[in-house]
Amino acid sequence: MYNARLAHEQTVYDRLIIAGTPYFKNKMNLQGVELETFEARLVSIKTITRPTLTTFRLPEIQLLHKHLFSELYEWAGELRQYTTGRGEIPFCRPEFIVSFYGDVWRKLQNEQFLRGLNREDFAQRSAYYCSEFNAVHPFIEGNGRITRLLLQDLAATNGYRISMTALESDKGAWYAAMKAAFEAADTRLLAKLILSAME
Repeated sequence: MYNARLAHEQTVYDRLIIAGTPYFKNKMNLQGVELETFEARLVSIKTITRPTLTTFRLPEIQLLHKHLFSELYEWAGELRQYTTGRGEIPFCRPEFIVSFYGDVWRKLQNEQFLRGLNREDFAQRSAYYCSEFNAVHPFIEGNGRITRLLLQDLAATNGYRISMTALESDKGAWYAAMKAAFEAADTRLLAKLILSAME
C-alpha cells in the first residue's frame, strides 16, 4: 500500500477496495488469482475489438481503457482520484493528471508522433514516452496494458509493428525496465526491449 495520501484520497481508495484485501471491487466479486486470471482473459478478448489510438489524446485513451475493462470494473475509463506510487515515489498526483498528460502529448505532437524515425531512434523516443505515460499513471488499474497498446499504435503510425507477445512474454523484464525509467530516468532497458519487439 502507498501511504503518502491525503485523508480524502485514502477515503476514495478505501471505497474501491474489497474490505480487508488489496483487491479492487469488481462486477464478478473475484479476488486473488481468480481476479487476475479473469482480468487477463477479458482484456485479451477485448483487445481484439479495441479502438485504435489515432490522436493519442487522453479522452481517446480513456475510451480505450473503458473498452478493455468495463465488463469488470465500474470505474473503467475514469481517471485516478487518489495518489499512488511505487515504494515512496509517487506517480502524478490526481489533480495534475490532465495537465501533465497534456504536456506530454504536446511534446509528442511537436515530435510529429515520432514519424520518420529509424528503428533505433523510434525505440529510444518511444521508451521515453512510455515512461512519461507511466509517470502520469492515469488509471486505477491497467496502466501497463494501456502503455503497451499506446506503444503499439504509436509504432503503427510509423510503419512499425510491435509484437505484444514479445513484450508480454517476460513481464519481469518489462516491469524492471519501467522501474528503471521511472525511478532513475534511465530508459535504456526499455528502449532495448522495444527494439527487440519491433517487427
